[in-house]
Amino acid sequence: MKINKYVFYVLFSISVILFILSFIIFITLSLLGNTLKQPQPKLGYSLLITIFVSVILSIICHIISIPFAIKYYRYRFIELNDTKLLLFNIFYVIIAMFVIKKWINEKQELNFNQNQENK
Repeated sequence: MKINKYVFYVLFSISVILFILSFIIFITLSLLGNTLKQPQPKLGYSLLITIFVSVILSIICHIISIPFAIKYYRYRFIELNDTKLLLFNIFYVIIAMFVIKKWINEKQELNFNQNQENK
């Protein structure tokens, strides 16, 4: 389970860093466009391409981290009884809507089966 946790956090961190980097480059491009009086097409196009590439890489890292996030947060939800899945609910909204309902049903079935065995 630790490998799912570490891979998830590494991919998620890379995704967030790349996304923030694209905004920093965008702000840099805006500031350079306002301060430089002569047009610099090579600089502008290279920064636009860098923004595009970093956003695409951020999305790819985010998509790759989804299975690891599901495994890790499922373990936390079912095994460790941790219902505070804030990071998962914020950054994986669409997936969380479907998966958490399934996890709740699994947890109820598990509890029901354990109660039946204890009786």
